[in-house]
Amino acid sequence: MTSIDIVITWVDGNDPIWQKKQAKYKGIQQSAESADPARYRDWGTLKYLLRSIEKNANWVRKIFLVTDDQKPDWFVENEKLVIVDHKDFIPEEYLPIFSSHPIENNLHRIPDLSEKFILCNDDCLFLNPTKPEDFFLNGKPRDFASLHIHAVKKSLMIYQIANNDISIINEHFEMKEVLQKERNKWFNLKYGLKKNLKTLLLSQTPRFPGIEQSHLQQPYLKSTFVEVWEKEFDVLDATCKHRFRHKDDVNQWLFKNWQIASGNFVPVSTKHRGVLIDFEKNDEIIELEKCEKILREGKELLLCINDGDNIEHLDIIIPRVQKALENRFSDKAVWEV
Repeated sequence: MTSIDIVITWVDGNDPIWQKKQAKYKGIQQSAESADPARYRDWGTLKYLLRSIEKNANWVRKIFLVTDDQKPDWFVENEKLVIVDHKDFIPEEYLPIFSSHPIENNLHRIPDLSEKFILCNDDCLFLNPTKPEDFFLNGKPRDFASLHIHAVKKSLMIYQIANNDISIINEHFEMKEVLQKERNKWFNLKYGLKKNLKTLLLSQTPRFPGIEQSHLQQPYLKSTFVEVWEKEFDVLDATCKHRFRHKDDVNQWLFKNWQIASGNFVPVSTKHRGVLIDFEKNDEIIELEKCEKILREGKELLLCINDGDNIEHLDIIIPRVQKALENRFSDKAVWEV
């Protein structure tokens, strides 16, 4: 097994210096959604993500923490954990940026990044012991291929962006040919009956309607980013020039979809990938209790505690989530004060 790295993107939205920088450009965003405070809200999960990596994914070569001239106040220099500033890898003409899309689209430029890497948001955790084969097998990312229809809501920019991603996939790949060539990767017992039936039904459409995403740790090949940049420079360049989220953007799903459409992955069970806690889409208190239970006794490999734009009970939720995280991951990591 060759080396595998982890990349974490993180911003401390409470940092007054960062807030002042953002305020200089805030008037240019396309909509209120582009600069919603939820995009930058810090739940204090980063410390526990890093503890979970040390405990349950200690086989990784390096961890790259991508920040905007920020550093956690509890951080201690360590050769395994490298802080990477935006200016260290993102071309100068795109800076400064306050959108995750240009950051993610340029990750392949991080100095010394391995060909195989796992992208993490700071709300993701390695809940139980993992091994490299959970993310890469035979040199390829572990993933699942499931056709999907992206909801069309003009009020939610993410759906427009998802459609931008799949439109590019349809320009480069013929769905019928892909499904025929890689049939065992699109129809696989690991995915479960429901996903296979959905893919079968949607395969009657003339082109990819969409590819299902999971908001969890995502394995990538650096070479995928290089290839897509070579073939879709103009689209990626335009996205990177948007300092805030924009409806014409593409995001990291383009690279994930490209790997899947190329057949450059090995099927994995969706249950194996982990579980998503989504406070915005579900009853907040019920979801909080579910989150606490999973952190207390969950057997899943991975967990994502997803923020949202319209959470009402943050004053209740965040302290209880932090307490549950501290109970699950109480041992300090080597890079903590």
